Amino acid sequence: MTTTGSAPTQRGVALELPTGQWVPVAKVYPVFDGPYPVRIRFDEDRVRVVTTWREAYGHVASWLVVEDVIDSALEVKGVDGRYIVNMEPTHYDGDESFKQPFELPNGWWLEVGGPEPLQFERILELLKRFDVEPGRVEVMLEHRDDFRWG
Repeated sequence: MTTTGSAPTQRGVALELPTGQWVPVAKVYPVFDGPYPVRIRFDEDRVRVVTTWREAYGHVASWLVVEDVIDSALEVKGVDGRYIVNMEPTHYDGDESFKQPFELPNGWWLEVGGPEPLQFERILELLKRFDVEPGRVEVMLEHRDDFRWG
């Protein structure tokens, strides 16, 4: 295992992550060269099929809206000060549109643009920001030959 600053990475340990079984999202390393998520689970009855961390991020944000964790009175800024959840699909004060807007169940917008590792980091950021135990969200992973972080 290598480290980047104080954050462990998964280069060289990607194969150690279990595939074909549920893993708490908090147990997945933030930077790695595999595997893909194929399902995300919020409880026994709520399982969604996904193919990318971007899709998983959209499902996590939608779940937080449905559970009234993110309500219609709250805009969310990422660590860079840009909106990642907003009433309109724009950053800051409307001066820059979301690169890839995703509409949430409450009519608000989620920014899903950017590289896949960023989408994974945003999952953890949303869960932390709203005091949701990251272990409540689980993913099922799968190795794919064509996968490489960009």
